[in-house]
Amino acid sequence: MINKIEQKISYRVSLIWIISLLLGLIFLGFFLQGYFNLKLEKEQKIDTEILQKQVLAETMTDIVHFPIDYNLLKYRLDELKQMPGMENVAYLRVIKPSGDIFCSTLNQEIGKKIENFQMPEGTIISDDTFQGNLIKTITTHSGPYDSIVQLGFSTQGITNDQQDIVRFLVSDILFFFLLAVCFFVLFKIIIKPIEELTGLCNDVSKGQLTTKPISSDIQEINHLITAFNRMVEDLKMHRREIEKVNESLEIKVRERTKELEDLTAKLEEKVTGRTKELQEKLKELEKFQKLAVGRELKMIEQKKQIEKLKKQIEGRIGF
Repeated sequence: MINKIEQKISYRVSLIWIISLLLGLIFLGFFLQGYFNLKLEKEQKIDTEILQKQVLAETMTDIVHFPIDYNLLKYRLDELKQMPGMENVAYLRVIKPSGDIFCSTLNQEIGKKIENFQMPEGTIISDDTFQGNLIKTITTHSGPYDSIVQLGFSTQGITNDQQDIVRFLVSDILFFFLLAVCFFVLFKIIIKPIEELTGLCNDVSKGQLTTKPISSDIQEINHLITAFNRMVEDLKMHRREIEKVNESLEIKVRERTKELEDLTAKLEEKVTGRTKELQEKLKELEKFQKLAVGRELKMIEQKKQIEKLKKQIEGRIGF
């Protein structure tokens, strides 16, 4: 019985590991699929953002050309910077062909010269750093005009959103892993000892008073196992006492049976003797009866003869 329980427990442990592995692979597949989908979505969002900002920069290039009123341009740039969808824009610049910043949403850089500035041909998209962060820079130049518009914007918001989702997926996998570990530990320290104890209870119900050293990390279960083993030992002791009492009763029963057998034998002897005596007396009575009957018959015969003689005598006397 215990071997069957151990085989059953081993089978369940293997089944749990297999199911956990399959679920882990499924979660890993979902994670990888989600990761690549997020990566593709991120690239698409960045491309869309670049395209929108490129259209904006090229439109500004076609509108802004020298000479232009500085105050009006500054007002327009600041107003444009506050519009919805422009939260990730780091700066908007209008640059002279010499590389001097004519106007910008950043007041501190107005009038400064950009080092190693080269007049772009058309639109140039490049990676740059701004205040320690990576940004995309779009520099546009329209042929008919000398104005150059430069727009810098950050894609960190898109990256942060993707990272949050990735962290969420990773946390889901870690949660599943911890859940599997907790379930395995729960099975090992609670379910397995209880199943072994249940097997021993079944043995006891069938009359097999067996004990087994079962250990658990939970103190209450250990107390339960100790109490069960103590109960089994008490049952064993009571069984031995009952067996001793049964043996004593069997001895007494055998003794009483022998006494009854001896008494029965003596009674049978007495009955046999009495029966023999009665039979002899019965025979004597039968003999006496036969003699009495014979005598009575003789007396009747004699009476008949006497009557006959009496009649003969009376007949003669009367003649």
